[in-house]
Amino acid sequence: ELPYGDPGYPSHLAILNERTARYIRLSSHDGLADLIEGNGYVHIRGDKGSGKTSLMAHLIGEIGVGRDRTVFFHFSGIGEDSMIMDTICDRLRRFMEFHLGPMDITSDSPDSMLKELIGMWPHDRELYLFLDATEKVHTSHNLDLELYELACNNPSLHVVCSSTASVTDREPSASEYHLTSLGSRDKTVLLE
Repeated sequence: ELPYGDPGYPSHLAILNERTARYIRLSSHDGLADLIEGNGYVHIRGDKGSGKTSLMAHLIGEIGVGRDRTVFFHFSGIGEDSMIMDTICDRLRRFMEFHLGPMDITSDSPDSMLKELIGMWPHDRELYLFLDATEKVHTSHNLDLELYELACNNPSLHVVCSSTASVTDREPSASEYHLTSLGSRDKTVLLE
């Protein structure tokens, strides 16, 4: 049975399970879940292979299961359709209808649909939205920046994104977490 009728859910759950099965929590990640709960928007930035997806998967489990929060998650790059805004919006709509009931969507483009969907989430009910590898999503605008603005306009929304680039050219804020790749020595210590 597919949760909330989402045909993509098994693929995303498989990534979540794969990335958390052998996850080693680093002390540098302590307090990150608290940072997410205390901010409307947190951006995890790091180079390819730095562990962004594994960290996101761990945080989804820690916040969704460990802290019993309402969590929607999407991993971009696990298939061609996972990088299309229509797919993300369809998955989010199904998730929201499961929690809120049928929704009358008037938007005709995925970019405006995302805004409409987020705007429909009640301000008195927290939602944690995890989007991994946002740089892979096919869109005509800066998705990270749009999600930041949406989070600023809804106090019950907590957005966690990961990508290889900063949200803007500005100085990193307290809500940007820079993930650095482990050096050879650190990797050796962890393996030992």
